[in-house]
Amino acid sequence: MKLKRMSALLLCGTMLAGTLAGCSGSSSSAATSDATAATAESTSTDGAVTIKVFSNLTDRTSGQGLIEQTLFDSYMEENPNVTIEVEALDDESYKTKFKA
Repeated sequence: MKLKRMSALLLCGTMLAGTLAGCSGSSSSAATSDATAATAESTSTDGAVTIKVFSNLTDRTSGQGLIEQTLFDSYMEENPNVTIEVEALDDESYKTKFKA
């Protein structure tokens, strides 16, 4: 029983440390939803950031794709140093790339 308690405390401590490390001040950000995965990389030394997102929502003019694109556009409007590049893939290509 004591081993279980120690394991649980160790796991909680590790999760807390990971959360705090993830919340530390960083110059890049990532947008995610259950339909997207994102990676961020700095493109220059003047603070400009490019976020590359791939999504399975290929139609960016209606439905969830439009909502997602609207969010990206408004974020880029509020943050002129950030550029979000969306690579929209059909379902099978998305699944293959997501696994890789």
